[in-house]
Amino acid sequence: MSLVWKVALGLVVALMLPVAAYAAGTLTAPSDSPAPRGDIVIDDSPSPTTKTADPGGVTKAQKEAQEKARERRRDSQDQKRDDRDDRGDVKVVTPKPTPVTNNGSDDGGDDDGDDGGDDEGDDDDDGGDD
Repeated sequence: MSLVWKVALGLVVALMLPVAAYAAGTLTAPSDSPAPRGDIVIDDSPSPTTKTADPGGVTKAQKEAQEKARERRRDSQDQKRDDRDDRGDVKVVTPKPTPVTNNGSDDGGDDDGDDGGDDEGDDDDDGGDD
């Protein structure tokens, strides 16, 4: 078998093997659509452990007492959240930049001595006074 046939066979196997696996997976996959899911209902009514009177038998004073109890629970929960937020265990760090001093020079604080050779005070970089 010549080298050309070996390369062609290798390419066919390398390309056809994944295509065949995809086709086999598609054919064997279940064609049934998933079962529909039920709706999520959020109910703010009292929990099942709370005993409630029948709506016609609840007096105005009982309703007010229940409302006050709910408020106290909400306030208690809010206070707990605030207590967790107000813990002193987190140190707040605010960056404060330090002022830059130039130590009496006018080179912007560059004191490494590489001024480019022009220390004569003129505008030319030739090193001499013109």
